[in-house]
Amino acid sequence: MSYIRRLFLSVLLTLATGVISAQAETPPPLPPAMKHLANDATMKALWRHEATTVNTADMADAAMRILFALSYHVAGCHGPDAVVIPISITSTTTTKDGFGTIKSQETDTFEKVLKVRPEFAQLARKTVRYYSDNVNNRRFVAVRDLISQDRCDGPRLRHLEEGLAKAAGVSLPAVATVDTNLGADWRGFVMDCMSATVPDIINNELNGARICNVAEAALVELGNSDIYAVFRQKGLAAGKELSQADLDRFNAKFDLLYKDRDNPVHARGETFVSEAGLF
Repeated sequence: MSYIRRLFLSVLLTLATGVISAQAETPPPLPPAMKHLANDATMKALWRHEATTVNTADMADAAMRILFALSYHVAGCHGPDAVVIPISITSTTTTKDGFGTIKSQETDTFEKVLKVRPEFAQLARKTVRYYSDNVNNRRFVAVRDLISQDRCDGPRLRHLEEGLAKAAGVSLPAVATVDTNLGADWRGFVMDCMSATVPDIINNELNGARICNVAEAALVELGNSDIYAVFRQKGLAAGKELSQADLDRFNAKFDLLYKDRDNPVHARGETFVSEAGLF
């Protein structure tokens, strides 16, 4: 092999090794919702998929904060087949006199529930003593805001869940394939849904159009073509034909989109009502 060829191969190998090393050493950046956790080594380890076990109090706390956010958020990111973990919280109130002597003690017990993916049920039971419903906790706030920005199916939330799953020693089910044809004829959906909904449920075409528009966007996120077709044919009355799990998933996605007035789906709806002459 000539010197020039050996040199050329050596350069290629060096460049390739450098690229591989750079890729391996550069973790994905924290999403905006988690920027305030830049100094939180435990949460960053979960985000970077560097944690391989939940064996410290701080890691258990971080895991529970994530699970609580997934359960607490209106989007219902625990999924339709969630496992319900019952939680009892005991609080004791002590009354003392001016000399510090205890005058009375009153103990109250509060019953809570935590809903988690089946894959996280064992982790939740392991870390349940770290449960706290403090919605001002920095870790909880980060995950809650990430859900609000990405929804349950967002890739960044999935990345964080996968990091938690790795630490827990479990694997998450594959992401369901979404029918890419959903939403292609959203105007037709809104018109059909509105026709079926007004006046049976909503005696107002303008409100019917706006609600059907948001429902269509929620159904696209849900990703089930069969449910999408039922809603298009029967309007909001289709909810009566869904299983409770599917209805809960739809309602959660609908509520999240409906309340988010900055979401482009609302501007899309106003364009529709204007084009249809609904005022």
